[in-house]
Amino acid sequence: MSWMGFNTSISGMTNSQRKLYTVNHNVSNAERDGYSRQKVKSSANIPFHVAGQGYVGTGIGVDSVERVRDIYLDKKFRTESASFGNWDMINRSLNEIEGVLRGSDEEGINVNLDEMFKAIEDLSTNPSDMSYRTAFREKAVSFTKTINETVNRLYKQQKDLNSEVKIKIKQVNDYADQIKSLNSEIFAMEVDGSNANDLRDQRDLLVDKLSEIVDIEAEETIVNLEETKDGKSIPIKKFEVRIGGMVLVDHNHTSKLKYPPTTMENKYNPQEKLYKVEWESGGDVLLKSGELKGLLKARDGDGGAFEKFSNDTNNTINANEYDSYDESNGIPYYIDKLDEFARVFATKMNDIHKQGTNLYGGSGRPLFGAGGTGNFRAENIRVSKSVMEDLKNIATIGNGDKDDIENSDILKKMLKAREDSKFFGSDESYQGKPEDYFTSLLSTLGTDNEQAVRMKSIQESILKNATNQKLSVSGVDLNEEMNDMVKFQQIYNASAKMLTTFDQIFDTMINRLGMVGR
Repeated sequence: MSWMGFNTSISGMTNSQRKLYTVNHNVSNAERDGYSRQKVKSSANIPFHVAGQGYVGTGIGVDSVERVRDIYLDKKFRTESASFGNWDMINRSLNEIEGVLRGSDEEGINVNLDEMFKAIEDLSTNPSDMSYRTAFREKAVSFTKTINETVNRLYKQQKDLNSEVKIKIKQVNDYADQIKSLNSEIFAMEVDGSNANDLRDQRDLLVDKLSEIVDIEAEETIVNLEETKDGKSIPIKKFEVRIGGMVLVDHNHTSKLKYPPTTMENKYNPQEKLYKVEWESGGDVLLKSGELKGLLKARDGDGGAFEKFSNDTNNTINANEYDSYDESNGIPYYIDKLDEFARVFATKMNDIHKQGTNLYGGSGRPLFGAGGTGNFRAENIRVSKSVMEDLKNIATIGNGDKDDIENSDILKKMLKAREDSKFFGSDESYQGKPEDYFTSLLSTLGTDNEQAVRMKSIQESILKNATNQKLSVSGVDLNEEMNDMVKFQQIYNASAKMLTTFDQIFDTMINRLGMVGR
């Protein structure tokens, strides 16, 4: 019986020592990114039956050292992380678009438009003066070049976003490979029933980083139970990561995204192919949120999803799938609007200009050209070749005597058109003056950006709350660890004292018992 006291005391010392080691490990890794607080799980040893006395406790044993994690909080964090990544990318891209479209006070499209009409007004006072004609042509050139440069900046931004899509696809594949490798290492270390806690932390950190890029589902399941020689049942676990229901990581196998990714035609810039997000085995990747989704929305969003959804008379699109369509106003939307502005403005001005007569007495030719393509777009609008070659080809003479070189009826019609509230026609997507069109476009952009800022702010707050909840469970609290250290130290000292006490008992029993009276 007394020997059992020794063993019980030793078990208490061993258990406390193991807990002190764990506290030390927690403190050492407190600032490490992704580290989860570890805790020793203990249970009472099997009691010993003493005939006539019943069962006697035999101390405590260490079962395992486990991480303190909450699966629900992990899932919540990853869901909110993906949503924040989506809105963060959209907000960043819209800020860049806004910077391109607004320009500076000296270089904005509306500023150049206003200067061109002022030059027309000046020319109308003296239509035959070559200096006024030169000023008008220069302002018209500045106006068209500003439109060209603005849309080219949008092309450049789309190209940059396209390159970032490629980078994100590579990151997804890299994370998948790293997770797969860690799965194999964890399996090898846990084959004896122990827990590879630090490796699991590394894997969870990779999954967290992956969740910023794409919306994922990560799950570990027990697929089998393996019995060891000592009769213990060790669970065989399988770890999976899925994107849109499709498996990215199946324990020690990966189904990667295509890299280099396949490309699709870019109708705005045929020389620049757009990267498409597909599985290596074929099929599109269904993305609902994440940085990659935000990049695709900014790169490809033409605002057409609502129309596509509304016109689905055969109900082939489920309402729950609406988010898979690109409903946002990304770069293509604003390129389309600039193209529409250039097309309508150049067409209307050309129609007026062709009604007039030039200083040679001939009919007016187009004032604006499209670089020989015949289709006006923001990238190709320019002052016509005839006007660039000869200022006398600017048609200013309207109805009346063709020899009246001071006639400025055509110029007056242009100035009047500027004030037409239906300049863009009832059949266009917007009615208003030329300046109003661009102002409305900036207003739409501002509204889009405000929405993105608001959603980003909301998601940032939600993500911060989810992070704090996660850290409150898994994070290391140094004050709490110090309290545990003192507690376990006292338990260790008490167990050691018990050992000393039993040692004294044995000393008395063996060396002193029966010595009295000798």
